This record gives sequence, structure tokens and C-alpha cells, in this order.
Amino acid sequence: MMSKIYDIWFHKLKLSIYVKKLLLEKVNTFQEMYQVKPQLYRIWGLSEQAILLIEKSKQQLDEYKRILLECRQEQIEVVGYFDETYPKLLKEIPDPPMVIYIKGNKEYLSMPAIGIVGARKCTEYGDRIARRLGEELADYGITVVSGMAMGIDAAGHQGALKQNGATIAVLGTGVNVCYPECNRRLYNELLDNGCVVSEYEPFVKGRPYHFPRRNRIISGLCYGIVIVEAAQRSGSLITAQLALDYNREVYAVPGYESSRMSQGANELIAHGAKCIFSVKDIIEELPKGLGIKNEIIKKNSDKMHNQLALAERIVYAYVSQEPILLEKLKELLESTQLSYERLNTSLLQLEVKGLIKRLPGERYVRI
Repeated sequence: MMSKIYDIWFHKLKLSIYVKKLLLEKVNTFQEMYQVKPQLYRIWGLSEQAILLIEKSKQQLDEYKRILLECRQEQIEVVGYFDETYPKLLKEIPDPPMVIYIKGNKEYLSMPAIGIVGARKCTEYGDRIARRLGEELADYGITVVSGMAMGIDAAGHQGALKQNGATIAVLGTGVNVCYPECNRRLYNELLDNGCVVSEYEPFVKGRPYHFPRRNRIISGLCYGIVIVEAAQRSGSLITAQLALDYNREVYAVPGYESSRMSQGANELIAHGAKCIFSVKDIIEELPKGLGIKNEIIKKNSDKMHNQLALAERIVYAYVSQEPILLEKLKELLESTQLSYERLNTSLLQLEVKGLIKRLPGERYVRI
């Protein structure tokens, strides 16, 4: 465990990511890096200012020992960049954290993952969709990654937990700090049935600049990111842009035009993000050989895709386990430009196929 002190040392070094990645190519461990002499740094092309900074930081080992002791006391695992358990996808991004702190079951970090992010002040529709996506991803054996924020993030985590699936929260605080406090119950469930991850050491509180930095880790851990609801200037769109920069898939759930919370997702679709109506639309894009539960795929795809026309899929995506009025359906489907006749026909076909049920008062519900 003492070697972790050197991992923490290098992680906290205030050097640019360019210089850090240059140094990573020269050694096999951070302890080896710590033992390098200034002369060798000069040969590698480092500036005198950078060398002075490195040498000065070597005098602060007591601080790194304190952090390591706190991790032991708080049952937090320290995983460094050179460790075998460091997530492979995260290592691929241009600016990976040199250390990640983990509380909970770290095995989830080795599973295929999809991120679900969106508005904190989401609508009931967005909450319902995020929960359903979390549930379905869990059914496929895919880990749900998000930021444990209010709204869409929390709903995605809760959907996965409901199905006893794997889920990871990436925090902008230390992993032993619950933020926001209103998600305390979710945080405790994540520790019992998932894990929380951060690049910040124990007891670090959230700062505004932490959360955009946190978003790069969410994108880096995943094969793709789903945007459920987002305003035009949403932090979720930063996560989407980072995913694109990292050559990850970006998916978006369409919303109705009149909702401010749907503007960001709709714009992403207009600019090339894949429009999704169910998890099957995500699964078909993932690389083969990820260990996804094929029997679940077959069961769901036979019922929800092979048998459904595009219009029926759109309508089905908006009908949930809670009864919804026909008038509300029309309002939700406004941005899809489905005609009233096509809507009624799709509802009838879905009812005939046993996927939805018509209730008194022009209401519809999934079966």
C-alpha cells in the first residue's frame, strides 16, 4: 500500500496533462518516477520550472501519507494509472486522472458501461424515461454510469438499482462526501449495490469547477452517453461533447418542442446524435464480445423492435406503466410530427400486439 503514496503524489502534481503524459512514457510506476533525479528530467526536456515544482512536491510526502491513511479509515480504494484494475476505457482519454478513489464494488468498473445524464430539474417524462433506460440496461448486464445529481442522473441510477443491476456514480467531491445531501438514500444504496468514484481525495467538498472535470470521467468510463433531457446550456451537453471528443457514441431521447428541457437533446439529434426510443437502439451500436446478455436481447428485440413499425416504436416510447391521457400523448408527440391518424393507428396496433392497454377515459398504459 505504501506505493500508493507515490500514485497520490503524481496525481496531485500541478503539471500540465501534456507533461504528465510525457513522463508516463518514461517509467512503469509512480514510485520509479519519484526516484528520478533532476538531471534525467532535463534530458527528457522538462523546463527548470517544472523540475523545481516536482522536487518541491517530493518534500510533501506527509500530506500524501495522511490522504492514504484517510482512505484506509474510510474504506476507500486507491487505483493508480499503472494498476491492472485501472479502467481501460478511461485510460484512452486525452486527460485521464492519474488516480481514482473508489468506494463500493470496484468490479463494476470492468463491466461494459453506458452513461445516462440530463437535466437536474427534469420533467416527469424525463424521470420516467431515465428510470426505464436504467432498468433495461441493467437487464442486459450493462453498468449505468452517471453523476448522482438530482433529476435524470438519480433516475438512471435508481432504475439500475431497481433491477439489481450495476451502477457507478462519478462524484465531484470525495467519495465519502454525499452531494447533494438530498440524495443520501441513493448514495447509501450505491455503496451497498454499486460504487462511487472520484479523482478527489476523501473529505473534499464540491466546487463549481469540479463538476465539468467530473464529466470527462463519466464519458471516459462509457462506450456511449445517453442524454435524456437537457436545456440548451446544460452541463449534460458538455458531457456529450466530451464523449464525441473521446470517440464515444452519443444518444439522445427526443422530447416535445415546447419543453425547454428537451431543447438540448433535440438539437443533439439534429446535429447527428442517434435518436433512441429504447435500449435496443443502444445495444445494436455496441462492440461485439462485451458479455451482454444475449437471451435478454433476443426476448426484447423480438417483441419491441422486429414487430414494430417506426411510428409504433415512437408511440410506445412515450407510454409508460403509469396511465397517460391521449391528449397528453398528443402533446408529447408534437415534435415527432406524427399525425393524429397515425397516432391512433399506432395505439391500436400496440394494443392488438398486447404491448399496451386502453383504459376508461382515453388513457393508455404499458402491459
